[in-house]
Amino acid sequence: METFNKKPYVFAIVFFILVSLGLGGYIAYNYYFQKEDKVKVVTMVDDVNIDLNAFYQVSDTLERFDLAFNKHTSDYFGYIYSKKIIKVKEFDENAALYSAMIKELIPSNINQTIVADKVNGNMEKMYGIYLKYDNKTLDVNDKVKINYDSNTSVYSYTMPTNTANYSEGYVTKNIKTVLKEDAIVVTRKIYYVEYNGIDGNASQATIYTDANKGNKLGEVKVKNGEANEKEVLGKYSTRLNTYDITFVKNSDDDYTFNKIEKVG
Repeated sequence: METFNKKPYVFAIVFFILVSLGLGGYIAYNYYFQKEDKVKVVTMVDDVNIDLNAFYQVSDTLERFDLAFNKHTSDYFGYIYSKKIIKVKEFDENAALYSAMIKELIPSNINQTIVADKVNGNMEKMYGIYLKYDNKTLDVNDKVKINYDSNTSVYSYTMPTNTANYSEGYVTKNIKTVLKEDAIVVTRKIYYVEYNGIDGNASQATIYTDANKGNKLGEVKVKNGEANEKEVLGKYSTRLNTYDITFVKNSDDDYTFNKIEKVG
């Protein structure tokens, strides 16, 4: 029987995550088996060793930020772009709690539940020991409330389904990642999109620097149901707002959010 070679698949996973985070530079890797027979992958970028799990952690936090703060679905819309700099200890507790449960929220028009331990675990992975929080009832918007039951340690909610084909909001693009001895810094371009139709036939999108719409950059075509990213970056990249999101190292495979800062 032919022996299955895991190396190409391990390398493919490493490469995909590094590309998705905008990482460049020379990459080397090696791996070894732990007692539980799990594979631990170590990458080297710019002479800094880092556990692959740290990239998963950073990628997950960025995804939760996008889901929680980029769309008009909650009262926390645009929160992380509202100040020049937001440090973890200054982070709004309700916004943080919402980001920690956003991927678990199911639009269904029926009552759903989330175990508090899951949310607490997400909070720890995202913010570490640097942000204190409590389980509590959370108002998402004027129609949705996530209720916390202290007797069962369970959150319950009813989330309406979204039938809109096009939804205006922020779009993010990772353009660079810098790996330091004790931190990961992800640089992102941010822009705001508004579509010329919501009934399934939008063909054009208007690009602004932010949700205030005070600085209109221009129009681009709609491709695959969204504003053409290549066209946006090709036309307006130098005029887009730029943010650095810093994650600090707690251990080899644990990097938690430290701050987001507007740098351009």
